[in-house]
Amino acid sequence: MVSKTAKLEVVKFQIRICVIGFGWKDLHHPWSEQGVDFLPEQLRLCDVIIPEQKKCGVPKKPKLELPSWKHMLQLGMKAADVEELDDRYEIEKEAAIESALQHRESLEAEGLADRHEKMQPPRPEVNEEIIGLELEQ
Repeated sequence: MVSKTAKLEVVKFQIRICVIGFGWKDLHHPWSEQGVDFLPEQLRLCDVIIPEQKKCGVPKKPKLELPSWKHMLQLGMKAADVEELDDRYEIEKEAAIESALQHRESLEAEGLADRHEKMQPPRPEVNEEIIGLELEQ
């Protein structure tokens, strides 16, 4: 990529995948400090996040946060209604995750998606050196 802006957007996108998508909140990095934007090289993607991904791997279940109410300090005991709502929230969350996993399985069975495709390195440029080589994808 030629422009600094394009590089920065790609690095930010990759960081968002890990921090938001994988739920790795501890690897969050601010985009700027004291009004000065960080350069793409300063955003810890290559030196921190990618090694962490190789060590931890991609999570089996997606990190999912459904809309819920703010948990506040309470005086006394929870009402039965609140406990019932908490239980229903957990059941809905598990159902949503299960539905997403089933949807992914059906897309893979139809050949429309592949969970391992995005982990593959990019295809090499076609030139004289690779003609006749077998590539696995």
